[in-house]
Amino acid sequence: MEVNKLTDLAVQKSRPGEGARGGGRALVALKVGRRAVLMFGWEKKDMENITSKELKVYRLLAKRYLGFTDDETSIALNDGTLLEFRQPR
Repeated sequence: MEVNKLTDLAVQKSRPGEGARGGGRALVALKVGRRAVLMFGWEKKDMENITSKELKVYRLLAKRYLGFTDDETSIALNDGTLLEFRQPR
């Protein structure tokens, strides 16, 4: 079973001298076993959370990106719509 979901990841590691507010957050669209798309990342010192309106838009985009076929993904990568980050070996 494939699961599609938009996940809010809280990065708990603070930077030196910045205390608890030195961390960050990331919204990741995830299709388990298939694809992960970093939708948005931010530092907590700059913005505590996104608005419900922004979350709605990110959910719509996540649904679209996670529904891409392999060909659509290739096109989006080639035209710069998406950027690929490969896991270091």
